[in-house]
Amino acid sequence: MDKVHRKMEVSVFLAAFTIPALIEVVKDTTADMELARAISAFALTLSLAPYVAAVYLYDELSMPEGFWNAGGHGRPDDSDTSTFAKRFRRFGPVYALMIRAWTFIFTPAVFCTAVGFLVLFWHPGIKVPALVVGAACLFAIAFAAWLYLNVRPRLAVD
Repeated sequence: MDKVHRKMEVSVFLAAFTIPALIEVVKDTTADMELARAISAFALTLSLAPYVAAVYLYDELSMPEGFWNAGGHGRPDDSDTSTFAKRFRRFGPVYALMIRAWTFIFTPAVFCTAVGFLVLFWHPGIKVPALVVGAACLFAIAFAAWLYLNVRPRLAVD
């Protein structure tokens, strides 16, 4: 459980770090944005939403087993030979679900954060309508919500 708590703390820290960066990128936006700032806003939004989702995932994984639903944690079939199933059988549901969250939620968020910062060094001089950027950011949030709903562990009684 200690590892789950540390992963949750890192997710909180990176989300808290990303929020002011995103605000700085989008503040003083007019009807158009530079392409680099638009891509940065999209990438930072695409990283912030999964960081928040990761906090919820790790919080649910840290629930004591007494609060888990009986059989509700998606136990794989005995015939399942996927990496997730092997980890689940060998190390248990918490480890397997923690690694799945790390792989599909946290790691892509870190990559998007790096893209969001690195693209700011690029100055192509192209303008993008702010409305398009806003729509792309809403898509990023919806995608992260969809990803969370599909990756989240179903361990705890809500």
